[in-house]
Amino acid sequence: MQDHETFLEEVGVVVLRRTLPDAPRPFRTPGVPAVPIAGAAICLAEMIGLPIATWERLIVRLAIGLVVYAGYGRRHARRPALTKIDRRLPAV
Repeated sequence: MQDHETFLEEVGVVVLRRTLPDAPRPFRTPGVPAVPIAGAAICLAEMIGLPIATWERLIVRLAIGLVVYAGYGRRHARRPALTKIDRRLPAV
């Protein structure tokens, strides 16, 4: 069961609705914020009952995923070329 992913998705729905309320969305979630908060609470309750070995595997998998994600992003990031104006400005 992928409760941690569902938990993050439910929380993400609430956060994005608050931070980007006018962003285009391909579908609507009913009962925001009550339904996503209830879903996140149920997932969290299920996750609390998991054994320690499962939590250890989860943390290792998340760490590996973060390293892969960061490495891919760093390698494939496109940085715009500096213009003459950019070269004169001090770096912040």
